[in-house]
Amino acid sequence: MKRTAKVGVVGVVGVWVLGVWVLALSACTVRPSAPGDTPGATPRGSGPTSAGPLDPSALREQLRSAAASLTPTRGVVPTPSVTGIDPALAPHIAVATADLASRLGVSPAAIEVVAAGVVTWPNAALGCPRPGMAYADQVVDGSLVVLRSGDRDYRYHAGGRTNPFLCQD
Repeated sequence: MKRTAKVGVVGVVGVWVLGVWVLALSACTVRPSAPGDTPGATPRGSGPTSAGPLDPSALREQLRSAAASLTPTRGVVPTPSVTGIDPALAPHIAVATADLASRLGVSPAAIEVVAAGVVTWPNAALGCPRPGMAYADQVVDGSLVVLRSGDRDYRYHAGGRTNPFLCQD
């Protein structure tokens, strides 16, 4: 008899706890704002077109509008400077040296490495903006390699997934 009473009390407590959980979880659900509305649905007439939010022509128009709002980088973007030579940049130095030697028609041994270091570029132009181009305004980790041939310095920029390239002024 005692055993049955214990099971009955445990059963009542279990049902009570389950009821509390159901009430707590039901308070966390999202309710439609009006009868017949579906949660998360775009209200009628507010989407880009009547075809729905995934209409390709509407998305294309949104992309064109966003692209038109981009403005080209204006003025001179300050280029980070480096001093010394970071040995971890040996692959970048090798690529830059080989490219410059090829451009100038000289031996790679005739090119001096002035500096090579890790930099943070202020935007996706990597410190070398081209006139008329628009660039994402986000900082980009990269590198700067400065080479010298004769009495002229050459700056090679890299960042993100972009290999070192000669930044010509």
